[in-house]
Amino acid sequence: MTAVPINYLAVVIAAIAGFLVGWGWYTIFGKVWQDALGKRKEDCKPAPLPFIIAGVGCLLMAWMLAGLMGHLVTSLFAAGSSARSSSGSALC
Repeated sequence: MTAVPINYLAVVIAAIAGFLVGWGWYTIFGKVWQDALGKRKEDCKPAPLPFIIAGVGCLLMAWMLAGLMGHLVTSLFAAGSSARSSSGSALC
């Protein structure tokens, strides 16, 4: 199996986009979540660790997805070119 080139700039942008979607989601629905738990805003102290874990998780997820998509594209093109070479020559 050959190594798949990964666009690391795209991975970082995808991780940032995923983090921002999560931030927006909890910004919009955070009050509803707090009310459902019966907590007040004063009860929830902001801590940096959940944000660090979420950021690393988004980065890891984007990197793994980039590698998976690279392998899928490579295998699909390889399968398509072998099918084209065996049956495509009869059509031309």
